[in-house]
Amino acid sequence: MRAQPTSARALLAVACAALVAVLAPPVTGGGATAHAQAQVPRRMTLVSQSPYVGPGADLVFRLRVERSGLPAGSEVVVTVYRPVQTRSEFAQTLEDRIGRPAALEPHRVALAAVTPEANGDVTVRVPVGELGETNGVFPTRVDLRDPAGTLERITTHLVYLTSAHAGPKLGLAMVLPVHAPVSLPPDGQRRLAGFDDLVTSVAALEANRSLPYVVQATPETVAALAASTDDRADRVLESLRRLGIDHPVVTRPFVGVNVPDLVAAGLSNELGHQLIHGAEVLTDAFVQRPDTRTWVETGPLDPESVDELIRRGVAHFVVADSMLEPVPELNVTLSRPFVLGGREEDAPAVAADTDLSARFNAERDQVLEAHHLLADLAVLWLDAPADRRAVVAVAPPGWKATRAFLDVLTAGLTQNPVMEAVAVETVFTAVTPALAGRGLGLVRHPAPASPGALDEVAPAIRQARGRLASLATVLSPAPPSMALLQERLLAAQSAELGDSRARQAYVDAVETGIADQLGAIEMPTGRSITLTARQAQIPVTFQNRTGSPVKVLVTVQSDKLEFPDGSTRSLDLERRNTTERFEVLARTSGAFPLRITLQSPDGNLLIGQARLTVRSTAASSVSLVVSAGALFFLAVWWARHVVRGRRAARLVPA
Repeated sequence: MRAQPTSARALLAVACAALVAVLAPPVTGGGATAHAQAQVPRRMTLVSQSPYVGPGADLVFRLRVERSGLPAGSEVVVTVYRPVQTRSEFAQTLEDRIGRPAALEPHRVALAAVTPEANGDVTVRVPVGELGETNGVFPTRVDLRDPAGTLERITTHLVYLTSAHAGPKLGLAMVLPVHAPVSLPPDGQRRLAGFDDLVTSVAALEANRSLPYVVQATPETVAALAASTDDRADRVLESLRRLGIDHPVVTRPFVGVNVPDLVAAGLSNELGHQLIHGAEVLTDAFVQRPDTRTWVETGPLDPESVDELIRRGVAHFVVADSMLEPVPELNVTLSRPFVLGGREEDAPAVAADTDLSARFNAERDQVLEAHHLLADLAVLWLDAPADRRAVVAVAPPGWKATRAFLDVLTAGLTQNPVMEAVAVETVFTAVTPALAGRGLGLVRHPAPASPGALDEVAPAIRQARGRLASLATVLSPAPPSMALLQERLLAAQSAELGDSRARQAYVDAVETGIADQLGAIEMPTGRSITLTARQAQIPVTFQNRTGSPVKVLVTVQSDKLEFPDGSTRSLDLERRNTTERFEVLARTSGAFPLRITLQSPDGNLLIGQARLTVRSTAASSVSLVVSAGALFFLAVWWARHVVRGRRAARLVPA
């Protein structure tokens, strides 16, 4: 009898929960909410808005509204709030936390009174009027409402500039990636993930070539494009070549690595291999050598890794601000170069602003994120509008460029009165460095890095590197398979790999590949050679099934043979079968072993060993002398015996 009321209450609770879910205003700044919005179709999205507005002008929005199912009386309501005073307040508005009163009366536009375009877009003009005599960044909510409440909300910002700005502009330097996850697995069969995203991303970069950004291309990704059989890969590479003509391309390791881990594990030489091979790949792709003097790092650094990079020619650093020790006396964002201090070396550096970099997020509304970036830059400019300053935004490696995002940035920065896009080099050359006390340059140090993750596999990497270097002296010129082994050893050091087991799989594959190459060089086994003369030649045949010319060092050894021409010699195995003859001198007759050792030209890599049996039937000089002496002794003994016998016979009486 009590079941019915309980069911009714349950149904009522479900209905209320559903109503709350529909009416609750979305929060556009949060990562989890943004991801959910990317999965659920939205009723209203931002197509464009005014990048900034002056006195008496209109704030213009272009909105895409899904009208089907909207009840009568639905409207768009725009509310402009009082300006933020700090970046921390600005960050709160990105999460739709606006704790300030409205600066203007809410502007209402009834959807029934607006004629949409063919694609459903509507234009909303908000008269700004006079917002005061000072510049400011005003949080702004754009709500889609029906009579019951808010259906959809967009939180953006109105950048208000009172007049044309005659002073220096705030510079924005951007570093944009061309990156895909590691495509080369241990088995060597490349699998380029996210190819469609990569094609779209590079096309967006090329469409916005007017922006002076830096291209940060991961060499392993570029190598995967070069090896791809997809026709689009050639078009992507051609686009990258065009970008390389008028955009700096910074050097990168072949794969993304944790530099402090490499240095701490005693693998500093591997960093050199990463840089050399990475530069070779990028040079081939962009038909010009990348900038090897600028190091862009969003991951950790430590004093030792800073020293190592400077010793390898790095002259300027772009380092994520979150990876540096904070500067307590600063109450505003540092927007000037400083000195990055290592253990023994230091170099000029600029900080990659973490909050700006967070705006490069492909899971969120791209148009809205671009406008958030422009508004954040305006807040930074307001910190010191009379000074020449610049900030750097480094997009995360996994970010994929979109036309929607870059088109807004290009339009918003072009002819902007208070901000402009600049090259990273301009930040170092045109902005006065930050100073500390007594007029000295501000020195910042890397924040403590977490313990290294390469220690377990480091010995195996060093051993494989040594064997690979020796194999390179054997196979000359190196076949394509050698480059693949080299790249797999570099891939073992990728920061994307989660544990030592994954890294060891790459190292094991390299060792297997080396063994396969060596196994294709065969030596004679089980043969028996008969020498009928004391001095003769022993023929030894080697097989080369590698498909490439081979250089080897061969050594022959035997306790019963001498080698007048030497027991070690270098051989070029250019044919499938090569026979080499060794001059020998037998010390004795009989059967004895001949040991053959094949090594790399540097002597550090054992290719193979063989054992042959030599049978000598020729008498040696020693044995001849001994035999002759014995015969002579016997002859003398016999002669003396005969003479004594005759004398004895004459002495016997008749």
